[in-house]
Amino acid sequence: MKNWLKKEYGKLANKKYLHIAYYENNEQHIKRFKLTDLDIVLCTSCFNIDLYSITFLKEKIGIPNIYGVKFSNNERESWRTIEEAYHEAYCTYTNLDNYDESAGSVSCEVIGNKSQIRFDVNAFYSHSGKMSNIKDLLKNRKVHLYTKDKEIISKVKNYDEIIEDEDVDHIYLPKNIAKLRHSLKGIQTKKRWFRHHK
Repeated sequence: MKNWLKKEYGKLANKKYLHIAYYENNEQHIKRFKLTDLDIVLCTSCFNIDLYSITFLKEKIGIPNIYGVKFSNNERESWRTIEEAYHEAYCTYTNLDNYDESAGSVSCEVIGNKSQIRFDVNAFYSHSGKMSNIKDLLKNRKVHLYTKDKEIISKVKNYDEIIEDEDVDHIYLPKNIAKLRHSLKGIQTKKRWFRHHK
């Protein structure tokens, strides 16, 4: 593992709390958890540290539609104050509804008490027509969804084009994007071990 990556993971491992931002019933919510109550797996893609999965050890059901996670040492901090002072992991978030982010995500899957980020679902945004302001951009944007999952295709709304690529699994499966997965639960032990995945 690269030294800079070890340093970043080390910073996160020393935090005490994880703040999770998510949508529920078209409303934004933020919950705080102690890291000891979670089993967090992160991965790397390009130069980002990405959220791969969260298992809620004291909950029966995971959290859907997660769009952000931030680590901190202060349980009373707000989402905004953490933004400048602490590290956050990137969350893949593919909208269920092209024009309404709060409608939910098709890339965050809940399996029991585990929230799993799916890397095999990707959306690429483009724009058609003339653009005079940001409202026009948002109104006229087209989304190309890349997935082979028929269930996902049946759920999405307002997507102008859905492309099924035979090689999409090979490109986007976590085993390729997540060349390195790292459990924060494990790094908090004295062993400070790292897991390498091909």
